[in-house]
Amino acid sequence: MPNCSDIANAFRDARLGKVLHVPSGQQTGYPHKSLITFFVEKKIEDLINCTCDRCNSLPLRQPFREDLVATIRDEGNSYVGVLAFLLLHSKWRFIFKFIHRGLSDQKLATLDVGDVPWLPQDLFNQMLSFEEGYESAEYGDFFRFFMPVLQYQDRENGVPMKIHELQILPFNIDKSKPPNRGGFSIVYKAKLLEGYHDFKDVKGGQIAVKIFSDPEVGIEDSNKEMKNNARYKHARVMPLQAVISHREKYMHIYPFAEKSLKELFDDNPSKDFSDDHWWNEFAELLGALDHIHTNKKNEAGYHFDIKPQNILIYHKSWVITDLGLGHYKPACEPGQSKTARRNGTDEYASPEMNVGRSYDVWAMGCIGCEILVWLKGGAAGVKKFHEERKHSEGEPGGITVTVYNFHCGKEKDDLQSAVKDVLSQAKDKDEKSKKIAEILEDMLIRELEGGPDHDPKKNKKSRPKAIEAANRFKKLLDQSPLHNPVTVLPENSEVNNRKHSLAEASQSSEQSKYLTVTGHPPLKRTHCMFCPLQSKQTVSNIF
Repeated sequence: MPNCSDIANAFRDARLGKVLHVPSGQQTGYPHKSLITFFVEKKIEDLINCTCDRCNSLPLRQPFREDLVATIRDEGNSYVGVLAFLLLHSKWRFIFKFIHRGLSDQKLATLDVGDVPWLPQDLFNQMLSFEEGYESAEYGDFFRFFMPVLQYQDRENGVPMKIHELQILPFNIDKSKPPNRGGFSIVYKAKLLEGYHDFKDVKGGQIAVKIFSDPEVGIEDSNKEMKNNARYKHARVMPLQAVISHREKYMHIYPFAEKSLKELFDDNPSKDFSDDHWWNEFAELLGALDHIHTNKKNEAGYHFDIKPQNILIYHKSWVITDLGLGHYKPACEPGQSKTARRNGTDEYASPEMNVGRSYDVWAMGCIGCEILVWLKGGAAGVKKFHEERKHSEGEPGGITVTVYNFHCGKEKDDLQSAVKDVLSQAKDKDEKSKKIAEILEDMLIRELEGGPDHDPKKNKKSRPKAIEAANRFKKLLDQSPLHNPVTVLPENSEVNNRKHSLAEASQSSEQSKYLTVTGHPPLKRTHCMFCPLQSKQTVSNIF
């Protein structure tokens, strides 16, 4: 009959520890399922009946012996992780102390424990007969056997799940894919361990882990994005699954998306889909944007960073993501309010100095123009269209910036000639393309008076609301209109009378531009936050 040393050696030889790649390096954790599989009833019985000198020095009482097998393997309150750790450190018969205190595998892996784990260092030393105050290496090793199960939670209260620093997170970063590095966060592709989450929106364990990298604003950015995702729940808004505070870093867990719209534009359109398919996806995005704008009674919401990188292909549908710059305020709030940092990406920014929700509509109009180009000229056409919008602008201090806006600058009331050409060509193609171009033109109207070239006659109407533009597309496609499911805002609200200043988040003339500042190339995120950076698969391979 094997003794406890034989079983400990067999456990080592089984190599049940799983090496996990995490942002800080490599760590080894022991999945619970592997431990249950190893510690079958026969092995536990052999441990109980071991007669070596070490085991004889700490005999088990008969009633305790009879219940021990069932207790250790209890499905909802097991002790196989405790047993594995103690066995490797020749102390397995101390397991009765853990059972007496109810320190099961599940209890030791509990989330939201704060700064003090269920088993503090001093109690650990006391239970395992270490000297008081002894900082044992075994204590750090202990938590490798109790990885937390990540659970979906609605975090509108702004409180992340706090996981103790000694615990190991149950996911493995895909080292074959370089992370996406933004100005304030890093995003990794990762895979959750089986059985360590309850996320219904995550398929095959594939996730995107967004880590807020700036220690000074990390908690602020994390909390804002957390609350926005809790508020703006929609089928076309990427669902946040969990928010974690671990080792002084804040992490957001999202489902992993196939690719971004930016990456979709890098391939030619799939012949498996008609143009109507893509325009319907665009209309659905506008419906999601309207949800962000108006889903709360008496409040006005904003995204402020609509761009192809922040539109993902998720479960074959286009969805909006990255609500970190999103904002909301009382719909009737007078005066101006400003965001803490600049509004999104200049390339898709509207020309107005003071902006409101129509800022997002402008950005969607820009993307609509890119779709027109993509459907006609494919990936090469999109790249050419981008270069055709390239122009230089002077900034205070003599700095020259290269920009790719869709407008001609804050002082000129006009679209770039390349944009006008795209819309003009669409109008000449056929009746449906003409109507699409007319909708996009309305989405690209300049709303506020600008410089000396501004023509007041062009400012007689505002951009359409997102839901209005969406339903114009739906009508054109012979589909049922989208409906806003929330209560209509009051008559004197910003949405209905549109007499407000559109003054959400002033856009400074000195803000940094997208792409090249002469002599000072800025940081930019050129790929999707949640997708592989160098995806080369075709559209037909995705859908």
